[in-house]
Amino acid sequence: MNNKVIYITGASGLVGRHIISELLSRTDYDIVAVSSVPDIVTSRYPECSRIYCMDYEGFLSLPPTETNEADRFLIHCAFTRKNDPLEVKHSLDIAKSVLMKCACLGMTGVLNISSRSLYKEPEEGNLNTEDSELNLSSLIALGKYAVELMTDAILSGANIAFSNLRLSSVNELKTDNNMIRPLNVFVENVIAGKPIRVIGGMQVMSFIDPRDVASAVRSLLNISPKQWKEKYNVGTGWMCTDTLLNMANLVVERARVFGLEQVAIDVEKKEVNQRAGLDISLITEDTGWKPQISLTEMIDALYRMKLQK
Repeated sequence: MNNKVIYITGASGLVGRHIISELLSRTDYDIVAVSSVPDIVTSRYPECSRIYCMDYEGFLSLPPTETNEADRFLIHCAFTRKNDPLEVKHSLDIAKSVLMKCACLGMTGVLNISSRSLYKEPEEGNLNTEDSELNLSSLIALGKYAVELMTDAILSGANIAFSNLRLSSVNELKTDNNMIRPLNVFVENVIAGKPIRVIGGMQVMSFIDPRDVASAVRSLLNISPKQWKEKYNVGTGWMCTDTLLNMANLVVERARVFGLEQVAIDVEKKEVNQRAGLDISLITEDTGWKPQISLTEMIDALYRMKLQK
């Protein structure tokens, strides 16, 4: 490996794999992909000489490295998506081990992927800033906050620069039993010719494309870690923040582009008080980063993926 290395935990996950693609194509860093299923990562880059895959046992067994020997960063993406006590505990154990290891690997800086779920919902018409009140209403939110505290305690003591990136809900190009995004369900209904059912509809939701998350990470690597703030919101401001009903209408509207029949939207009247959205002024001011992927482009990507299947 050369003297510029980035370690990425959770490398087989949605955010991790987009960060890998971004860094391979737009930087000259070598990548060490750390995953519980390293073979999956290896299979994605069969002919790339700049990526090295290993499991967590391998990472934790790496020999100590002098601080001034190389330009080394770690991006910690690994964390469960299940709101399950044992899964959250496992993620916390991994985070502690990984962060402790950073202290003897000569890391220049660490970026910890956190979540907007830490925040109390903003007042109507507002966005959460990095100083907004926290709520921690789920096990995952509590776990993510615990990792932020560990990051501060362990890395400050080791004199390693760090930042916690609090992400908006990441738009996923799939559905599974762990976490189902409404945009996925809406698109699947349109393809199947079924009406879209919306409960409430006035709740405000916010999404970010994983490609924008990856470019935000790269933007922070482009500045000195000494300039990093302790935490940054990584979202889309108002660009992809809207009511659930408006999102459903946009999904139906985009059906025409793909030669699909538009379907009805059945609204069940119910007061659902939910608001989301992140103010991204701080990371924009420090790095110049701004999201590029609109809500329309996210929906179109879902249509293309599901129709190809």
